[in-house]
Amino acid sequence: MSALDKPSTLVSVIVVTHNRLEALKKTINSILSSSYENLEVIVIDDFSNDGTYEYLLSHYPSITVVRTPREVLPALSREIGYRLSKGEYLMFIDDDCILLKDTIGELVRLVSSDPSIGVVGPAIYDLHGRLQCLGGRALPFFRWLKKKAAKCKVLDCDFYPSTAMMVKRSALRAVGGWDYKDFPFHAEEVDLCLRIKRAGYRVVGYARAGAIHMSRGYVKVNNVTRAYYAARSRVKFFKKHYCKAFPLYLITINLAITLFYALLFLIEGKTAFLSAYIKGLADGIR
Repeated sequence: MSALDKPSTLVSVIVVTHNRLEALKKTINSILSSSYENLEVIVIDDFSNDGTYEYLLSHYPSITVVRTPREVLPALSREIGYRLSKGEYLMFIDDDCILLKDTIGELVRLVSSDPSIGVVGPAIYDLHGRLQCLGGRALPFFRWLKKKAAKCKVLDCDFYPSTAMMVKRSALRAVGGWDYKDFPFHAEEVDLCLRIKRAGYRVVGYARAGAIHMSRGYVKVNNVTRAYYAARSRVKFFKKHYCKAFPLYLITINLAITLFYALLFLIEGKTAFLSAYIKGLADGIR
């Protein structure tokens, strides 16, 4: 009997949301339409003010909904979901992702058949059916892999975006969960996956499973909080994981990225974003 057939193989699906109710409805409906039935669905509402919490309570009585008392950002929200969950496998999904019907089942089938795998994610497509990524590489900068693969292809990578990623509970427990103190927002999944890899597990993309990302593929910097952490988290990540090459990173890759964002913010007239970015950069280096 395969893990897919075992009623005891519970998958905990954890969705973090903040003020994106309309997209969240599509995400939840795709989860509830999954062909894999042994699920617990946990939504962490990170202090939304658009009626998300009330709507979920009244329209989705079968799922667990937790509202944070203040905005705590994605990493801590996922950690809260992880600590509340009971599943052997944890499926972390952003609130702008639509899972295909067989995605959870396909991921369970793969991860349960290979003890070396700690993290697995589906091929992620945009709304037009174009491949956005099948995993990512950490060096020389965070980038998504767009290598087209056969449906059964398993691709080893450094990390999987939080858009949709399944993690073995044993792997998450081995590394102590999400590092929400150093990486509350941005790079948190890259840090988690690298720590899981260094604990002896593989991180893989599985092209036979699929998900649709309702947002564009690149990282959007659409508020000052995100601008701050886009700088701070990236710098802290490279200082933590590649400390020997950190000075070289600062004067090459990071300088180029900083100049790009500075030019972008100036062109768009977002001086507050630029100030937040520079503060994040300084706090990350400090």
